[in-house]
Order: sequence, then structure tokens, then C-alpha cells
Amino acid sequence: MRSSRWARWSAITALGAAACTDTAAVSPDALPAAERAAVIAALNCAAATDLVFAPVGAFVFPYIDRATALVSPAGDTTRVVGIDIDLQAVVDSVDVQLSLVGVLAWTRFDSLAGTVDSTVLLLGSTGPLPVADALGPTFTPGTPGEGSGVVIHSPTPETCELWAPRGGLLGITTSGFGKGTAQGADGLSLTMYRGTVSGDYTVTAKLVPDSATTISTTQAYPDGVQALKLRVSGLTLP
Repeated sequence: MRSSRWARWSAITALGAAACTDTAAVSPDALPAAERAAVIAALNCAAATDLVFAPVGAFVFPYIDRATALVSPAGDTTRVVGIDIDLQAVVDSVDVQLSLVGVLAWTRFDSLAGTVDSTVLLLGSTGPLPVADALGPTFTPGTPGEGSGVVIHSPTPETCELWAPRGGLLGITTSGFGKGTAQGADGLSLTMYRGTVSGDYTVTAKLVPDSATTISTTQAYPDGVQALKLRVSGLTLP
């Protein structure tokens, strides 16, 4: 059962081989290859120990190749990209339709070490805009008003420290996407849309395993940032 399930997730990932290569003009928000690799390494490290975010990451992470750079008054740069996921699947013979919204952000890319110092991945449930999802250590996907995620610190490309949300809010104010690019394989269909989202987030998180060590971070993007929407259908999991 496990090998069949992960074979399906691998098939989803394979759908993006062409979609990840844009034939249009290079975007000013396009990620340098080394920075993109550092972000994906941090996400994969976190996903390796998280049963919820691992399958999501299997078909989201490979497609993230653009992010908006936001510069704070102090001069720090945070890269931000919005995420919108629409998944239609059959799980244990039950039809499942799942919609999620979220944000991925990171700061302090080190080109010599091949790391990003801090990465934030938050996911919440889609609903009528504006969305305001309360963040906690876990959530039930599809439940309005709930969200969760992870904050990642990457000492090296192969290692990471994880913080789980204990409070905060994920806000999506507006979103808009253009025409989709469709890919298909093994009975699966994936359509990718590029667009923008505006909103903000605030998260307070504790080091995993649960401890007294906490961090807090916040980011607002009222003028909009790059966003990626993925619609997956035809997925069957035993």
C-alpha cells in the first residue's frame, strides 16, 4: 500500500517537468538556481518528519521558481510566494475534494553555505475572501478558520530545526490568477496557474519537540506577491 501511494505522489511530481520550465520572458522575481535549491532543501528536510506536509510538498515544492522580494526598513530581504492548492482525489474509495491556501517565505540566503536561515511555510483552509485562519500546531484541512505550518532553521543543507505554530494568523486578502498550463500522466491531471495574492501572517512557534524556546515572525504584503496555484485531479490513493 505504501509503495503504491508514494508512486502516485511521484507521478504527480513528474507532471511538472515541463511546467517548471517557462518559455515566456524571464520574470524579475525568478529565483536563482542556488537559492531555489537551498529553499527546497529546507522544505524537504522539514517534510521528511511531517506526515501532513510531506505529500503536499511532493507536488508543490518542485514548482516554486518565483518569489517576490520584500525589503524591510532595516534592509533585510524576505522572499514571499503565495500558494493555492485544489486537490480532487479518491482516498480509500471515498471522493475527497480539498482546497488549501498558504504562503512560503524565507530570509537570509547564504550562497556560500547553500542555506536559507529561516523558512516559513503556512497552510490554511480556502474560503470566501478575506481568509483569516488561526494558526496552531495541527489543523484539519478543509476546516474554515484553521491553519498550521512550520518554521524552519537550516544550519546546513542537510539538517534543520523545526518550530511548530502555537498562535498567530494567516490572512489572505485578495488573489488572482491567469490562464493555466496543464500537464497529464498516468491518469493524473495537474494545471498550474501563476498570479498574485495579498495578505499577511503572524506566527509564534515553539521548538520541536515542545520546549520553552519560542520565536515570532510577521510579514505583510498588501500590494501583492507572486503566487502559484496548483489544481490536481484524477488522483487515487488506496
